[in-house]
Amino acid sequence: MIRFIIAAIFVVLFLILTIPIVILLSILGLVAPNLRDRAGRRLLGWAFGVLLKISGVKVNAIGLEKIPKDTGVIYISNHRSIFDIIVAYDLFPGITGYLAKKELKKIPLFSQWMKFVHCIFVQRDSKVSAAKSLELGAEELKDGYSCYIFVEGTRNKGKETELLPFKGGAFKLAEHSRVPIVPIAITGTREIFETQFPRIRPRRVTVEFCDPIDTTNVEPGGFFAVSDQCAAVITDAIKRHVQGGK
Repeated sequence: MIRFIIAAIFVVLFLILTIPIVILLSILGLVAPNLRDRAGRRLLGWAFGVLLKISGVKVNAIGLEKIPKDTGVIYISNHRSIFDIIVAYDLFPGITGYLAKKELKKIPLFSQWMKFVHCIFVQRDSKVSAAKSLELGAEELKDGYSCYIFVEGTRNKGKETELLPFKGGAFKLAEHSRVPIVPIAITGTREIFETQFPRIRPRRVTVEFCDPIDTTNVEPGGFFAVSDQCAAVITDAIKRHVQGGK
């Protein structure tokens, strides 16, 4: 319980005490947007790193060398815990945002940090609005920014080795941008928090970056097969780590 309280206090203090930084970065963005983005990404990565230390979480990262360094990337992963948002983020080499629901854009301060790292906000209950957001997001990917997406759409509370059906947003984004997709398999995060809420338990988790998938020449109708391929790759990696941890 102590870890949870300290983590919650840290988040609140970070949002409040960095208000001057948010203002400065917003002004900096008027003249040097790339510098603002890089500074925002580093500060957000630092904050996530502090949360991991408070929580006692150790991250075993596998396959970092597989991440393309010269292009924007769509990272997709399974989703078991709120800690999934934190454990992988500072492993990404470039400025990376999340695919997030549009309601988060209304949260003061929090939403500003999301904008600094180029999160893509999607209105899920409007197909027209969601499609427009994905098209705009694809342009940012073409400019070299990356996006991290939990393709199951919500936290999976079932067996760790069984994924929920993948949502189509990530693959529509890939169709528009034609950047590589990097599947990520995360194991061990649910036991940090969700299984004993509100306590946080130290845990060693594994984040495996699988081989990137080139989307350059995929036919529009072929992204259904890409979705199935990603699901199979992530499932296989999860099973290896779950079985290896027994």
